[in-house]
Amino acid sequence: MEDMVVNLRSSYAEEQLVFDRDYWLRLVELKWVKDLDGKKRYTDATAKAICDNEFFEKELDLIVKKATYENLQNKAKKIVEYINIVKIALKKDFSI
Repeated sequence: MEDMVVNLRSSYAEEQLVFDRDYWLRLVELKWVKDLDGKKRYTDATAKAICDNEFFEKELDLIVKKATYENLQNKAKKIVEYINIVKIALKKDFSI
């Protein structure tokens, strides 16, 4: 289970880096777009709104992946704690 958590965490971290890179590259690209008169076509807020809209699905996928690995991590911790309690109980039972 811990291997799955580590794999999910590293996969999430990689995807988050790619997401951040693509998001900011697109944002810069939109900010530099000019119309025929040579003026900026998009304001900073408009460019950010366009990026937020374009990357919405990817961001949701990342949120789900992060929540999944955090839940698995918490479950793994509880399982390890329970196993330790059972081991202590078994040692007490067999040491008598």
